[in-house]
Amino acid sequence: MTTSVGVIASVANGLFDPVGSTFESWLEEEGLLGEATEHAVKAVISWQLQKTMAERGLSKKSMRAARLVGKKIKIDLVDAV
Repeated sequence: MTTSVGVIASVANGLFDPVGSTFESWLEEEGLLGEATEHAVKAVISWQLQKTMAERGLSKKSMRAARLVGKKIKIDLVDAV
C-alpha cells in the first residue's frame, strides 16, 4: 500500500504518472468546457475588479457615479461633432 508520504515523494521526484483523463478533458467530454471556461473568466475578472477597487478605495457607488459621468462626457462629445 502506498502511503501519502510515498505519493508526495513520487510527485516531487517526477515519478508520478497520473492515470485517466484530465479534468479539462472530462469537462469537454461532458459538454461543459465552454460553460466552465466562461464562468472561470467571469470569476477572474470580478476578482481583479474587486482587488483594484479595494486598492484604490473605490466603492460600487463611486463606480456607478464614474460610469454616469463617462456617459455624460460621451454624449457631450457626440453633440459637439
